[in-house]
Amino acid sequence: HKLKITSMHTDLQSLEEKMDELCDAANDLGVSYLVLPAIPVERRKSLDDYKRMATTFNTIGEEAKKRGVRFAYHNHGYGWVKKNGLRPIDIIFNETDPSSVFFEMDIFWTAAAGVDIIDCLNKHPNRYHLMHLKDMKETVRFQKNGEDSREWFSLLPAITSCGDGVLNLKEIVKTAKKMGVKRFFVEQDIAPQPKLSLQQSHHFLDRI
Repeated sequence: HKLKITSMHTDLQSLEEKMDELCDAANDLGVSYLVLPAIPVERRKSLDDYKRMATTFNTIGEEAKKRGVRFAYHNHGYGWVKKNGLRPIDIIFNETDPSSVFFEMDIFWTAAAGVDIIDCLNKHPNRYHLMHLKDMKETVRFQKNGEDSREWFSLLPAITSCGDGVLNLKEIVKTAKKMGVKRFFVEQDIAPQPKLSLQQSHHFLDRI
């Protein structure tokens, strides 16, 4: 089917301790991006934790760059609500090196956090290189602050195929491409008929 593996998700411990092995595997597979899909709960409890994480990301990003690979962080629903007047996600954006730390936006979780996706992309040009595309059956929001994964699970039934929901995917994709997103991935966490769901998303995205 001529599919290529262009990025891969991994865990924080591997990124901190096994960069040689990860980057060797990435280069063997033709992977351009190593992605952290989530910060462990115990390492994102305070703003100081996020500052330390930004420093860690800078180190990981630099190590990846030395080995010909790029590092990116994939958001979920946490980090968007202010703590002591600051949004934790802004610490990650502001205190990481734009030349070595990039981002993968999951549009569903971003929207579920009440964030304007297009506005966010416009505020951070050339930081988002990757994007998870899925749609939202109806507008849903986290009950609290998105910190607890149980909040994520409660929203999974609202995920649907691209073009089958309320998100303005046409404008999102248009803006994303203009702001530097290089790879788009269809991701549907729950799909009773995976082949049909993928076909629907593919046909919609092909049209736009």
